Amino acid sequence: MIRPALLMLTGCAGLAGCQGGSNGAAPASAAPPSAAPASAAPASAPTSAAPASAAAPASIDPAQAPPDARPATAFAAAWVAVMQEADEEMRLQRADALGPAWQGRRYTWTGLALAGLCSEQAHTCALQVFTADLPNRALLGGSLPLVTFRADQWGELHTRCGGQDQCVVRFEGALVEARTDPEQALRLVFADARVLEARAPAAGEAWFRPPAVAPASVDSGGLRTGAPATAPIHLPRRVF
Repeated sequence: MIRPALLMLTGCAGLAGCQGGSNGAAPASAAPPSAAPASAAPASAPTSAAPASAAAPASIDPAQAPPDARPATAFAAAWVAVMQEADEEMRLQRADALGPAWQGRRYTWTGLALAGLCSEQAHTCALQVFTADLPNRALLGGSLPLVTFRADQWGELHTRCGGQDQCVVRFEGALVEARTDPEQALRLVFADARVLEARAPAAGEAWFRPPAVAPASVDSGGLRTGAPATAPIHLPRRVF
C-alpha cells in the first residue's frame, strides 16, 4: 500500500443613505419654495457600498474543463521563455498571463510516481512530468505537479502499479491551479484525474538526469566505438 506523505495541498456591505428637507411655510417675500436655504448642506454620498467587482471569481469545475492537446513539454518551453525574458516588467507580465492561459483545461500528460510522494487517503501523487533532458531544465526547478485522482481511479492506479518501486503514469486531468509567479516556486495542481496507462520505467528514461553515455573505446582499426549506456534510476523503493 502507499505510504502517506505530507503533500501540499466576502462579505458585502450594506448601503446607507440619508435625506433631508423642510416642509415649513415660507413668507411671501421669501425665496420660492423650491430654493434651498443657503446654509443647507448637500446630502452626503454613502461610503460603505462595496463595488460590484469585489466578488471572488468562480472556482474551476474540473468536470467542465475542455480538453487541451498541449503536452507538458509545451508548458515547460513557455515557462522557460518567461524566465529567460531579460526585461523584468515584461517577464512579470508574461508570467501573469501564462497561468490563466493554461489552467481550467484538461490535459493528457505522463509523469513518474515517486515513493513517499503519494497519499492513499487523499488519492494524490506528486508526479515528475518534466524530464531531465528538456532544454534549460534547471529553470523549471524541482516542480512536481500534484495530481488528485478520482476515487475509483485510485484503485486502478494501485492495480497497475502494484509491486513496482516506481511507476510511469499516463493520466488525463484538469489543471485547476497554475501558479506562475517568477518570485515563487512553480506550482501545478490537477484534479479529477483518471489513469490511462501505468507501467514500470523503461531503461534509459531521463526522469532525473540525461542518460549517461558509455566511454568510447578505440578498436584495432582506429574507429571509436561504444553505444550510449542507460543511466540507472535511483529512487526510494516501494511506491505502491
